[in-house]
Amino acid sequence: MKNKAIEKSNIMTSVFKEMLFIQIMAVVTATIGSVVDGIITSNFLGRDAMAAFSISTPFFIFLSCFSNMVGNGAQSLGGKCLGKGDKESVNGLFTLTIISVCIAGVIIFLVSFFFGNQIAVLLGANTETQENVAAYIRGLSFGALPIMLNGPIIRFLQLDKAQKFSFLGVIVMTVTNICGDLLNVFVFKKGMFGMAFATSIGYYAAVILLVTHFLGKKTELTFDVAKAKFKDFKDIIVIGLPTAISQLCIMLKSVCLNRIFLGLAGTLFVAAYAGQNTISTLLSSVSLGFGMTTLLICSVLAGEEDRTSLTKTLKDSIKISVIINVIIAVLVIVGADFLASLFGKGDLETRNLSARILRIYACGLPISIITINLQNFFQSMKKTVLVNTICVLHDFGFIVGYALILPRIAGRDSIWFLFPMAQVTMLLTIIVISIIHNKGIPKSFEEFLMLDEGFGVSDENRLDISINDLNGVVGVSEKVHNFCRSHNMDEKKSFFAALSIEEMAGNIVLHGFEADKENVIEIRVGIKNDKVKIRIRDNCKNFNPEDHIRNLADEDIAHNIGIRMIFKKAENFRYQSTFKLNVLTIEI
Repeated sequence: MKNKAIEKSNIMTSVFKEMLFIQIMAVVTATIGSVVDGIITSNFLGRDAMAAFSISTPFFIFLSCFSNMVGNGAQSLGGKCLGKGDKESVNGLFTLTIISVCIAGVIIFLVSFFFGNQIAVLLGANTETQENVAAYIRGLSFGALPIMLNGPIIRFLQLDKAQKFSFLGVIVMTVTNICGDLLNVFVFKKGMFGMAFATSIGYYAAVILLVTHFLGKKTELTFDVAKAKFKDFKDIIVIGLPTAISQLCIMLKSVCLNRIFLGLAGTLFVAAYAGQNTISTLLSSVSLGFGMTTLLICSVLAGEEDRTSLTKTLKDSIKISVIINVIIAVLVIVGADFLASLFGKGDLETRNLSARILRIYACGLPISIITINLQNFFQSMKKTVLVNTICVLHDFGFIVGYALILPRIAGRDSIWFLFPMAQVTMLLTIIVISIIHNKGIPKSFEEFLMLDEGFGVSDENRLDISINDLNGVVGVSEKVHNFCRSHNMDEKKSFFAALSIEEMAGNIVLHGFEADKENVIEIRVGIKNDKVKIRIRDNCKNFNPEDHIRNLADEDIAHNIGIRMIFKKAENFRYQSTFKLNVLTIEI
């Protein structure tokens, strides 16, 4: 029994949009540094240096591979722990993540600094580009530790409700990187080593700033080795594995494409692809922002087993992201010549080819974002095999496959159509997988998502009510009581469920509602396994009823008698503050 009012004023929709803007701005700002690197390299260091920049890209992806795997896994687990109200486990996950990433960062620094030439050869560098590639790798090796720490720290800042602080860190990193690039070109003149070293310094500046948040009084996260459960590392890896597989596939894709391009047309194709790839990194940051936001919010909702909000969040993400990517695609197609001109004004051949590639690439953006949203949703639901399959095919299999096939069929210039063709093929593959799973065409969006049968509460066993004012509280008790009785719950449980909601909702309206704000209380009553589970979520003033009850004087028995009784008689009474929302769970 779903109340239509809840569809109009879903709190999580507002939270999603707020977090989305911050996420996209953070990722876009971070990628601006990479774009500036590409622009300065192509204009001041030449085509061969730009080709070396492209060949070196997989190494940067490798640096962030382990940290993003651990960061995404820990964030997903942490989100579910928050959904269950277990903040101590979140602190343990935070500690475990920082320790593991620091160890990996030191190891990678030593290996990449001393074996830069060997790594350059593995990445596909030839005699023309090997020296520049090796120099770039050594410059980045100094930043291995902060580059690897940056991602996980930002993810935990989101869990700690400090995403705006992470945005500040990204700005510091970007500005430092750009200043370092310009100093390298005009003052120090250290070539590709200097370009990479400037990037390393930028990440050091960002991480130092971000760490200060966890030393302040506002943080709820603490670094505490005693709370770290090293057995959780296995779950972190399992959940975060799709992220690692995705990045490894992107890394291998870049290596393979660079080798194929070198074979087809030498440094021309590689340099042109580098220009397109740099711009596409900036464009895909929008998609990445959507994916990260979807993963975080859906992980929390999965912990609450909130089937309705999960589905609605994904629908909102897909709808908004497709519209935005269509607009971006049109702008890129119209402005491709200008974008390409940023990379080497004097190299007309490379510039024209980059513009053509950009136009073709843009056609696949609206399709790609649907796959990215679905991939992150499936990851939040722990559908590991499915997510890993999508990662391998989306980030490597289809793209490299088309790169090998198209030139043989339609000539070397047809290779650039691999981008939109791979996106369409991937989405069709997911649809086919869903049809096979459902043994027929899915009848609803929920069926298409392949949610587990026992997950959450079915529509017929669930009552959703949305309250915006005191008038909304009137009649809630009767609705809940009738709902429980209609599902064969005994009179005692039905009465207590109705009383609990009326008491808590009334208190929120009277003491939590704020002037000049769209205050919303979302109430969910679910019946499962002969139990009544109540979840009350609101965007009002921060109020923890558990702490309030414990702080009441023992002799003041009459004060807040309703909350006292509910706290005492409920099988489970749990409060948590998530995404600046109050979430109260009562199990009867």
